[in-house]
Amino acid sequence: MKYLHIVLTLVIFAGLSVLIHEWGHFWACRLLGGEANITFDNIAQGWCHITELPDAGMWFVRLAGGMTVFVIYCVLWLLARWTPSCWDLDDELATVTIGVSHFIYAFFEAFASGLIGNWQMIFALLFAQVIVLILYAKELKIYFSGGCKDERR
Repeated sequence: MKYLHIVLTLVIFAGLSVLIHEWGHFWACRLLGGEANITFDNIAQGWCHITELPDAGMWFVRLAGGMTVFVIYCVLWLLARWTPSCWDLDDELATVTIGVSHFIYAFFEAFASGLIGNWQMIFALLFAQVIVLILYAKELKIYFSGGCKDERR
């Protein structure tokens, strides 16, 4: 059952991250005096269509999507990390995995915009997952053996 909790939490936080990511682009564009709107092809893919913005601010707008997710998910990670519940490891794993992947992807999107494709997000997510598995190896072992969060520290 704990495996299912981790998978479902990852799926939920991943879906929310798409909304937050596009929202970050939208508000960065508006902050610079531009105009934009957001559309979604599905829960895993959204687009922020910029209709008016000086070229000088495009790198900031492109960077803002991933960075918005990263900052919000860092706050959520801290909240999950500091609570004394046995059920927070799935929240910690999801927020740090998806937050770090959006952090990495933000730089692809901002500075390699002509190369953007699905492979960058897949690379970012896989790289983030490897980092998380290394950092959380001991805690995951305790978690899956029936231990509680207090025993992880």
